[in-house]
Amino acid sequence: LAAELDFNVGYNDLLIKLVAHALRELPYMNVRLEGELIRHLREVHVALAVDTDRGLLVPVIRHADRKGVAAIARELRELVERARRCPTS
Repeated sequence: LAAELDFNVGYNDLLIKLVAHALRELPYMNVRLEGELIRHLREVHVALAVDTDRGLLVPVIRHADRKGVAAIARELRELVERARRCPTS
């Protein structure tokens, strides 16, 4: 897999895949609090906090449950790079 990607898959890539799988298998855990209500979500999106010069930014891997580890790894690296390149205001 590392040869295909030109980098090694990291712990965060695996963690996102595992969390996405768990949320798909246990849909009662895939919820969001809206005021006093608990809203069950259909899609599985997983976010990861990234330290930047502007503070923490939280890119989201959308539909993470539908993606393989390689796709998650590629997308995560792109999102982290974009978050860190984002100019300060």
